[in-house]
Amino acid sequence: MSVEILNNTKFARARGSDGSNDKGVMGAGYYRSDDNRGGCCQLGRGEEGNSSNRPELGAACLALEDAKNKQDGKPIIFSGLSDSACFLSSSQKWIGEGISPSMWGNPDADIMRDIVQLLRERIEQGLLTIVIKIKAHQGDSLNELADRWADEGRQSEKICWSLPTNRPIFSWTDIGITHHSSMNPTVKKRIDLQVSRQQLKIHMGSTTNFLTREDKSRDLLGIFHKDRSVWIRARRRVLQCLSYQFPCALQLKQWGMLNNVKSRLCEKYYKEKNIREPPDSVEGVGHIQCYYPILQLPRIAIQHGIRRELIFSIRKSSTELNDDSEPRWNFPSDLSPEAYVEWGLYKILEYMGLHEILPPGAGQNRAKLGKDITEYHIAYCIDFDETDIDTFIARRPDGLAFDKEEKVCVFLEYTRAMDTNEDWAEKKEQERNDRYSSHLGFINHLSDREKSGWKASQTNFTTRVRGSLHTNQFLTRLESLGVKNKNTREAIRNRTVQKTLSMSDMILKFCFIALNSKTEWTIQTLPTEIANKNMERFNLHFQPSRM
Repeated sequence: MSVEILNNTKFARARGSDGSNDKGVMGAGYYRSDDNRGGCCQLGRGEEGNSSNRPELGAACLALEDAKNKQDGKPIIFSGLSDSACFLSSSQKWIGEGISPSMWGNPDADIMRDIVQLLRERIEQGLLTIVIKIKAHQGDSLNELADRWADEGRQSEKICWSLPTNRPIFSWTDIGITHHSSMNPTVKKRIDLQVSRQQLKIHMGSTTNFLTREDKSRDLLGIFHKDRSVWIRARRRVLQCLSYQFPCALQLKQWGMLNNVKSRLCEKYYKEKNIREPPDSVEGVGHIQCYYPILQLPRIAIQHGIRRELIFSIRKSSTELNDDSEPRWNFPSDLSPEAYVEWGLYKILEYMGLHEILPPGAGQNRAKLGKDITEYHIAYCIDFDETDIDTFIARRPDGLAFDKEEKVCVFLEYTRAMDTNEDWAEKKEQERNDRYSSHLGFINHLSDREKSGWKASQTNFTTRVRGSLHTNQFLTRLESLGVKNKNTREAIRNRTVQKTLSMSDMILKFCFIALNSKTEWTIQTLPTEIANKNMERFNLHFQPSRM
């Protein structure tokens, strides 16, 4: 139908119009198909800010002026408003009856005023104007030619709509680029940001210290608090934790509402278990999140859920190829966010060709591997006892990544802990490295002995209860595992922090359930509680407690 309209001789041939905005310079252009010509100009007022809408409106106005100068008395068809639908939306309120429109508040009122005037003149002459919205950069000839004219418009000496509005102009620098604009939502956000930063300088409290730590993904805290899909009470509880206002015993003692800071839930739990000399514990946010014995089950489930989704996201997004155009990295233990296969030392060594698993029976595998383990510890003068062999063999990393071509084995470890102290990341990093240092040394020892060429190393991913995450370190480690797309790395970082914050709030809710009811009830109702709150999307997989 559109081809028939364009070929109809009763109509003037179609015009394509388009705008271009690059590095603050705006250009507008149009192309007329009946006589194969076009026109363009540069748009003024760039110092007051620029957008993609202004050059699109300018292009439409140029095409309408050209039709007026042509005066062929035929209807015209616009088919090139494809990069933006702003002309359609801006002109909609001027069509038909209804509330009286106004140019007040329109940032491009100077162009829109000319467009409305040109359209009214065409209506008075009884001429029809048809605007067709098409997709951008899909091979439409009119749109592509108009786009070329718009690019030329940015270099044109003809500058239109350059009369200043006398509005205040604001400027700021972001990542080495200076921006200029009149008041708009972006400027308001920048003002709020600068005011907040200035206020932080005059405060010296714990909250300020926490928020001003560099490279800790503080930008994601704002995203979490803007997320309307998160329950408002959950966002408030996270704010309480960030500002050290959460009503735990430590805080209630400072407010004069309790006489001591002992953990109320621990005392209740030890009393129910008839433990006569329980250890003293202070009830703070860190203790609730990381040490409550009654919350061990949900705490482990939450950590496993975050870890499984993180490592599976890495596996799914690892697109780096080797010399044979095949995926470089293989993640054999993470099948899906729900399915996970634990790989112990036997299976890791078998995959690397350093150990052959013998048929079960008579303890052949343990005896053979135990001999190698003992030999390694003696060779490097590491304290080791025969009774430690089973523990050494049974220890399993959270995830594994193999590069068969380069013969690299990477242990993947995930940790979730409290972030009150500034050196939390370094301490946790050292803890995780110490946990598997003997295993990595043993694998490298076997590899050197067998001259296989394999090298084993470890990569840790650590998040904190209140959303702290080493931004650069996290992104660099994702990239080292084949996640080369920058946007994908940012999406994984965002998802990991948002999920950690949501799960931390969940622990706080479970704490109050246990505090105000029998502790056994909390354990029995945990899966139901998760299902009732639509938390199945967090992939929590509960294991029956070992009694």
